[in-house]
Amino acid sequence: MIMGGLKKRQHCQDCPCSSRQLPTTLDGLKRGQCCRIISIPSEIIRAQALRFGIAEGEIVTCQEKIPSGPVVIAKNRQEIAVGRRLAQQIQVQQIYS
Repeated sequence: MIMGGLKKRQHCQDCPCSSRQLPTTLDGLKRGQCCRIISIPSEIIRAQALRFGIAEGEIVTCQEKIPSGPVVIAKNRQEIAVGRRLAQQIQVQQIYS
């Protein structure tokens, strides 16, 4: 869109200017993206994640995505490999630092 001779930039969904980000799943993140964990599906999985210091509301970074394999997340200096099927169930919201 052109306004006053200047071209106005169209923002995409991933733009940090966007104040509202839709939730996605952990396996939908790209390497290097940070997110806040919104929900962990079951009580058992939630308890296991808590042992590693991962809980709903925590901020983690996607370190690596192994093709057809786990998603490696990092929190502080700890890296955890999360199985792909489980990562597809964990709801996250991308954040910008």
